[in-house]
Amino acid sequence: MSLPLVLVGCPVRNRARVLPAYLSALEAMDYPPGRLRFAFVLNDSVDESEAILRAFAERRPTALLRCDLGFPRWRRGHYSYANLALLRNLLIEEALRSGADYLFSVDSDVLPPPHALRRLLAAARPIVGARVPNDLHLPGEHWRCNFLCADDRGRLRHPRSFPPDALMSVDVVGAAVLIARAVLEAGCRYAPAGTGEDEGFCRQAKAAGFQPWVDTGVVCRHLMQEGDGGPEG
Repeated sequence: MSLPLVLVGCPVRNRARVLPAYLSALEAMDYPPGRLRFAFVLNDSVDESEAILRAFAERRPTALLRCDLGFPRWRRGHYSYANLALLRNLLIEEALRSGADYLFSVDSDVLPPPHALRRLLAAARPIVGARVPNDLHLPGEHWRCNFLCADDRGRLRHPRSFPPDALMSVDVVGAAVLIARAVLEAGCRYAPAGTGEDEGFCRQAKAAGFQPWVDTGVVCRHLMQEGDGGPEG
């Protein structure tokens, strides 16, 4: 029996700095190349991102989509949740069009370890994310990751403590998430919300009966600083 067909990708805007490391990490995944497809949604890029992705597409089956939204020049923290939702939904449509069994949505500054995809598939959950540190660029204690849980008052918070190597149910997860086709076919889509478009997606998924999870033992590298991903990184 063949392994599931997985579409891997993300929106891309002015990411030439991190794309070589990102694409190398995707190619290093421990998964049969014949069961992988890739898709990237280029938007408003003015750097070498498109050229880097076109070179990648020459050696791997890749859909390069374009959706320029006229948003100002990218910098960290400068984005629109509505725009991100639109771009991520284009990726969902490509996953459905491609016949993929799963969409592995991995942000372009997130490097999954080689075993990530196989382990997330083994979790057998409709939505399951890897763990992505979000605060390593900040001083002090590091505990914020790419998932949120509702507190006793219903407020979404980064949990300060969690099991380091376990499946954990959460309310919101993003950045590196494996999503089963059934979730997409149910009509779940990204939408702007208080904490971002991932919240909008996860709210729809939970309403449709799909619980989001995180495998805290699958830890990705997050290229958050200017020097990350370059020759010295």
